[in-house]
Amino acid sequence: MEAALQNIIINTYNPNHDLRIAAENALKQFLATSGSLAATMNCVSQADMHPDLRQAISLVLKNHVKDYWGEGEGSLPATPEERQYAKTAMLTVLLDETNNSVRSVLAESILVVSKMDFPDR
Repeated sequence: MEAALQNIIINTYNPNHDLRIAAENALKQFLATSGSLAATMNCVSQADMHPDLRQAISLVLKNHVKDYWGEGEGSLPATPEERQYAKTAMLTVLLDETNNSVRSVLAESILVVSKMDFPDR
């Protein structure tokens, strides 16, 4: 799943309009797939990945974190275990991250999650 996400994100920046639109649609389908939260977080956790790609995937996480933590219509599929994994991974990566852009995006994601989880989870 991680390789598919990387290819999708790369193609969202493609100058070819048709490829870019296809990649944006593929991203929507990817996000609606069970396990996409963990796969997204796994990509963000890969320190050896190109920094621009990691930043782009971090932005995807930040832009959709509310959907993963939401419930009901419009929410994305994420099990409680997957959410817990993502929270732990976000904090771990944030503490070890040397790339300021990825760190700041993760900090924003953690802020959203903490607002949605507090005080119930």
